Amino acid sequence: MQADNEQISASQLTFLLVNAITGIGVLVIPARAAKAAGSAGWLAVLVTGLICTLLVWLIVRLCRKYPDQTIVEISIGLLGKPLGLFSVSILFLLWLATTGFILRTFGEINRDFLLPRTPIEIVMVGTLLASVYLARKGIEPLARLSMVAYPISVTLGLGVVLLSLIGSDLTNLLPLWGKGLAGIGLGVVNSLFAFMGFEVLLVLMPFLNKPNVALRAGITATLGITALNLLLTVICLAAFGAATVGKMLWPTILVVRNVELPGFFLERVDVFIFSVWLIEIFLLQSIMLYVLSLTLSRIFNVHEQKIFVWPLVPVIYFFSLFPLNISQLATFNTFFSVALMAYVFVQVLLLSLLATRKGGRAGA
Repeated sequence: MQADNEQISASQLTFLLVNAITGIGVLVIPARAAKAAGSAGWLAVLVTGLICTLLVWLIVRLCRKYPDQTIVEISIGLLGKPLGLFSVSILFLLWLATTGFILRTFGEINRDFLLPRTPIEIVMVGTLLASVYLARKGIEPLARLSMVAYPISVTLGLGVVLLSLIGSDLTNLLPLWGKGLAGIGLGVVNSLFAFMGFEVLLVLMPFLNKPNVALRAGITATLGITALNLLLTVICLAAFGAATVGKMLWPTILVVRNVELPGFFLERVDVFIFSVWLIEIFLLQSIMLYVLSLTLSRIFNVHEQKIFVWPLVPVIYFFSLFPLNISQLATFNTFFSVALMAYVFVQVLLLSLLATRKGGRAGA
């Protein structure tokens, strides 16, 4: 078991998960879904959310059999040390790459909307350095801050986004099937990027003080994010239409910028979206730094996780600079999100089958 000061509750785990998932995806998912599925982009988002909920169920079902172990110890125990370490190393590299690409996407959005004259490298390095401090403090401070920040962020963000429904045309959601089943399937693939993060359950489960409530926490988080992404997609489709949304880079930002409140003392209400979004990105980077450093500490069997945080910074920064342009960045985001989801599914399914054959210590 973990030390008492490293235990988190089910509600804290839920907020950690939603903060790990919420990030860049909320700004791009309407465009990614609409580009492939047309007016059925909302349906592609819904299907993606249900698939991720299924993956959460598989992860919890496996981890509850080994409540004191992360994916590192589980893999080594079921596959043997060489093969187990190899399988975990692939997962670690996928996490590392996606973290770097998310950081780069954050930098691109800042350059387009917030700090056009500030070098993108300065923005990314500043975000990483701020996240280092929180990641080194451990999981409990991360969980406490997530519980405080997320409800405020969602309340302000959704309040502004819902104003975008004023003057929208719901007939833009027709036809409901959009570009058909093939388009919806491609929309699911494109939407996976907005749901990455729930797989951190693979290393956070041992910190839960009541493992039997892990499934409730995981499903609550994924269904909550599904509802959020679904709402954003519907609002963007209703405001602009599928053809226009599919051509946008950051549709959520643009739909908020169209909000007009005559007589209101603030001319640009999108400042609320940027404010809460910056907090979410900071938390997301902090959580991923913690997860990556914790994974490394378990791989090398080192008690202190925080000694690996600083060495991860230049590696994440290197990955963030790897895409040459925004188009290549979008391609990398899609490819690595699909690869991560597929790998987690195969790894968890294989380990679950092996655990069933060898006999786990607890049922799900």
